[in-house]
Amino acid sequence: EEEKKKKEEEKAAKDEEKKKQQEEAAVKKEEEKKKKEEEEKKKEEEKKKKEEEKKKEKEQAAEKSKADQEKKKKEQEKKQEEKKKEEEKRKAAAKQDQDKRKAEKEKKDQERKKEQDKKAAEQKKKKEAQEAENKKKDDEKRAKMSEEQRAKDDAKKAREKERKEEEDRRKEEKRKIAEEKKKEQEEYKAEKEKERKEREEERKAYMDERKKEQDEYKKEREKEKEEERKEKEALRQERKKEKDEENRRRKEERKVQQAREKQRRDKRNEERRQEREERRKQREAEKEEEWDEERGQMVAKKNWEWDKELEDTCYDEKGHKCCQAFAYICYFLIIPPVFVLLVYIEWELYGWGRFSARFGGHGYNLTDFNQPSPAPKMMKGPKMPRPGQPTPAPITWEVIAAEFIEENPLTWVMPCIGALFGVFCNIFPMAPGLILMPLFHELSIAKTQEELVILSAWLQFIGSGFIGFLAWMGRDVRLFICRFLFLMTPIGWLGYGVGIMKQFTFKDFLLLIYEHNKMRPSDDPKAYPANDGVYKDPELQKNYADADIDLLHTYLRMSLGVFMTIMSFIVFIALFIGGVNRYCCPSRTGGTTPGCKSFCQWLICMVCIFNTGWMFVANIGSGMGIFSFFLLSMFLGVETKRALPTAVVCGAWSQIAPIVAHAYFYSWEEIPYIRLMIMVPGMWFGSLFAPWFSRCGGPCGDTFFYAVMLGCVGGATVAWAGWNLKDMKQDVAVDVRPLYSNPEVNKWFDENIYRPEPVTAQDLREAEFFRAQRAREEAAAAAAAEREAARAQNGPRFMF
Repeated sequence: EEEKKKKEEEKAAKDEEKKKQQEEAAVKKEEEKKKKEEEEKKKEEEKKKKEEEKKKEKEQAAEKSKADQEKKKKEQEKKQEEKKKEEEKRKAAAKQDQDKRKAEKEKKDQERKKEQDKKAAEQKKKKEAQEAENKKKDDEKRAKMSEEQRAKDDAKKAREKERKEEEDRRKEEKRKIAEEKKKEQEEYKAEKEKERKEREEERKAYMDERKKEQDEYKKEREKEKEEERKEKEALRQERKKEKDEENRRRKEERKVQQAREKQRRDKRNEERRQEREERRKQREAEKEEEWDEERGQMVAKKNWEWDKELEDTCYDEKGHKCCQAFAYICYFLIIPPVFVLLVYIEWELYGWGRFSARFGGHGYNLTDFNQPSPAPKMMKGPKMPRPGQPTPAPITWEVIAAEFIEENPLTWVMPCIGALFGVFCNIFPMAPGLILMPLFHELSIAKTQEELVILSAWLQFIGSGFIGFLAWMGRDVRLFICRFLFLMTPIGWLGYGVGIMKQFTFKDFLLLIYEHNKMRPSDDPKAYPANDGVYKDPELQKNYADADIDLLHTYLRMSLGVFMTIMSFIVFIALFIGGVNRYCCPSRTGGTTPGCKSFCQWLICMVCIFNTGWMFVANIGSGMGIFSFFLLSMFLGVETKRALPTAVVCGAWSQIAPIVAHAYFYSWEEIPYIRLMIMVPGMWFGSLFAPWFSRCGGPCGDTFFYAVMLGCVGGATVAWAGWNLKDMKQDVAVDVRPLYSNPEVNKWFDENIYRPEPVTAQDLREAEFFRAQRAREEAAAAAAAEREAARAQNGPRFMF
C-alpha cells in the first residue's frame, strides 16, 4: 500500500509537472503568438507606409508627366507658329519671284515685238524696192512688146494681183482667229487660277476648323481617360486590400494544415524506417558469402537472375562517379576553350586564308614559296558601283555567304561528315576507314596518299579515341572492359609496327613466295618436272600474274567488306537468341573466369589482335574495332552493351601507332589539322549524343542497328572495290609500302633467303624454246607408244 501510495504520489507529481510544463508551453505559445501578431502588425504598417510612399511617388510622377506634357504642347504650338511664319515668308518670296518673272517675261515680249516690227518694216521696204525694180523691168519689156503681148501681160498681172490680195486676206483672217483663240485661252486660264485660289482658301478654312474640332475632342478624351484611370486605381486598391486579407487568411490555414501533415509524415517515416531496419537485419541474417577469384576474398553471393547492374573490378562506386565528373569537366570546360584557342591562333597567324582554301578544296602553302598554290577563294563583300553608274540594290552578307556555300560545298560537307562520324562511329565499331578514305579521295579533301591515311587516322583517334571516350565515360565508365583495352591495344600497335617494317609486310611475304618460284643455278631441273627453265611451277607464276599484288590494298578492303557482310547475318541472328555471346561462355566480369579457365581465349585474342594490326591496320588503316567486338563477344563472352564501346575505343586507340609513325617518318607539319578543326565541332556534338542514343535503343536496338550498319558498310565497300577492279584500278590510291627497315633483319634475309636475279627477255625466250622442245618430245613419245600398241594388237603384218 505504501508503495502504491508512493507511486500515486509520484504520478501526481509527474502530472503536476506535466501540467506546469503544458501551462508554460501554452504561455510561451501565447507569447509567441503575441509577438507574431505584433510583427505582422509592424509589417502591415510598414507595407501601408510603403504603399503611401508609392502613391505619393506616383502622384508626383503624374504631376511631372502632366507638366512635361504641357511643356511639350507649348513647344509644339511654338514650333507650329514658327512653321506658319516660315510658310508665309516662303509664300511671299514665291509670289515676289512670280511677279519678277512676269515682269521679265513682259519685257522680253515687248522687245520681241519691237524686233518683229523692225524685221517686218525692213521686209516691206525690200519688197517695195523689188517691186519698183520689177516694174521698171516690166515697163522696159512692155516697150519692146506688141499690143497683144501687152494685153496678155496686163491680164496675167491682174490675175497675180488678185491672187496676192486673196492670200493677204486669208492670212489676215487666220491672224485674227489666232488672236481671238489666244485671248480666249488667257481668259480661261485666269478663270481657272481664280477658281483654284478660291478652292485653296475654302480648303484651308475647312482644315483650320477641323483641327480646332480635333483639338477639342482630344482634350475631352484626355479628361475622360484621366477620370477612368482614377476610378480603376481606386478599384485596384480596394481589390488589393481584399486580396491581401484573403491571402493572410489562407496562409494561416495553410500553416495549420502543414503542421498536421508534418506530424503525419513524421509518423509515417518513422514507421517506414523501422520496417527498413527490420528488413535490413533480416537480410544480414540471411546473407551468404562466396569466394571471389579476382578479389581474393569472400564477397556477398549475387543472384545472377535479378542482379542486372554493371560489374567490373576496375571501378568501385566512388571511382565511377569521379571518372564521370572528370569526363564532363574535360568535355565541357577543356575541349571547347582549347578548340577556340587553336582557331584564334590560326586567325592571328594566317587569317582565314587557309580555312577558305580548304573549304574550296585548294592548296595553301605557308613556307614552301617555290611551289605556288592557286589563290584561295574568299568571301567578297558587295561591289561598289563605278562613277556614273546607278547604285545597285544592296546585297546582304547572308546572300554572299549562301553564294560562297553554293560555290564551295565542302563548307557544309566536312562539318556534316564530322557530325555523322561522331554519332555512328561512337555507337558501332564499323571500320570507318573503309568509308572515310574513299570519301576523302572522291571529294578531293585529301590530295596525297599520306594526307589521306593520316587524316583518316587522326579523325578516328580524335572522334572516337578522345572525344567519344570521354562521352562514354560520362555515361558510365563501367561499360569499358579495361583489361582488354590496356592489354590488347599495345599488342595491336606491335602488329602494326611489324606490318610496316621491310621484309615483314604482308606484300613482302606474298612477293617472297613468288620469288622462290624462280629456278636457281644450282637447282636440278629433274627435281621439278613441271619447270619451264625459268620457273619451278609455271602454274604458280600464272596465279601470280592473275593475283595483281599491286592491287593488294583493294583486295584487302574487299575481303574486310565481305567479312563484315557475313558477320552482319550472324549479328542479326544473335538478335533472336539473346546476344552474340549467347553460346560463348557469357561473363559479367570482363571475360575472366575463375581458375585461369579463360587463358586460351585470351591467347587467341592476342594472336588475332596482332594479326589484325599486321594485316589490316598496317595496310588499309582499319579493322581493329570490328575484330575487337567479335573477339570480346565470341571468345570472352562479354555482353553487347559493353563490347560495343570497348571495341570502338580499342579501334580508335589502334590509330595512335599510324599517327606516331607518320609524324616520325614524315613530319608533324604535314598533319592536316585545318580539316580536322573544321570537322571537330560536328564530332563534338555527335559524340555527345551517341552514348545516350545507344542507351535509348538498349542492347537489342544496338544489335539490330549494328547488323544493319555492318551490312551497309560491308556491301558498299565490296561494291566500290568491285566497280574499280572491273577496270583494274585501285578503289583508293594508296600505295602499300614499308616505312622503315632493320639492318639486322635485312642482313639475315640476304644471307638465308635466296633472291634470284630479275627475269630478262632472254630468259623468257629460253623458257619458250624449252617449253616447245618439251612439247615435241612428249608428242614423239606419244606417237611411239601408239605404234607399239598397234603392233601388239595386229601382229607382224602391220610392218608390211
